[in-house]
Amino acid sequence: ETGKTFGHEDPHVEICYSEDIRQRVCQLTKQIVEQPLAIVIDCRVVTKPIVREPLCSSACLSVSAADMAEAHALAEQIRRGSNRACAPSS
Repeated sequence: ETGKTFGHEDPHVEICYSEDIRQRVCQLTKQIVEQPLAIVIDCRVVTKPIVREPLCSSACLSVSAADMAEAHALAEQIRRGSNRACAPSS
């Protein structure tokens, strides 16, 4: 389930996506290692984790949180978010 929280010692949220999206994420993250990847929900950047390595082996990515409260808040935003298209940013 996307937006599920894990770990009291290492709080994080798991974000999962389809196979076609996995391939696109793999290609993108190969290009941006050690750079932030904006997670956009409802046309708003909610977090910008740093890509430590290309995300090619799994259909899920893990976003670290400072604590469980932050992880639960991010997970709730992910579950509530819509799938609408956003205007390009400048």
